[in-house]
Amino acid sequence: MESFDTFKNRIVKYGIVLMFIIEIASIPVIGLNYKFALGLLLGTAISVVNLYLLAFQCRQVIMQGNKLISVWGYLLRLFLFGAVAVICIKISLRCGVGAILGILTTKAAMFIVSMSRSKEGKDAISDIKAELPESDMKRAKVDILKTDLQETDRDCLNKNSDCK
Repeated sequence: MESFDTFKNRIVKYGIVLMFIIEIASIPVIGLNYKFALGLLLGTAISVVNLYLLAFQCRQVIMQGNKLISVWGYLLRLFLFGAVAVICIKISLRCGVGAILGILTTKAAMFIVSMSRSKEGKDAISDIKAELPESDMKRAKVDILKTDLQETDRDCLNKNSDCK
């Protein structure tokens, strides 16, 4: 069975290959434009950084149960995407289009790699769970149940009804 890190690395490799395919395909259409290539490179780079940050944050949330990490991580990743988009669009429209296509290369690579995975290595989440000690998994499940119960109790108090 393929590990999560191997799966992630395959996505990055496919994304880089797709970036080169897009660049080669763009030559007959717009010529060899360095601004488009720069945007494509920046978009692909930020998309790869996003993938690694997302994987790191998911592991932290699963291991520590700290949901706040996911919120701050989302905001950080959103800011990075926005910063690259604004910088590239300020350089030129072709650079901006290249950045958008670069961002999409990793998304397309995820789709390609997911479709090409064998059935035995189908679920990457199970790989993360396999790496965690059993006690951490039980603690994470208990924390989730506690949160659900607290929310249910709060809903009952807000409605002033007799919830059982």
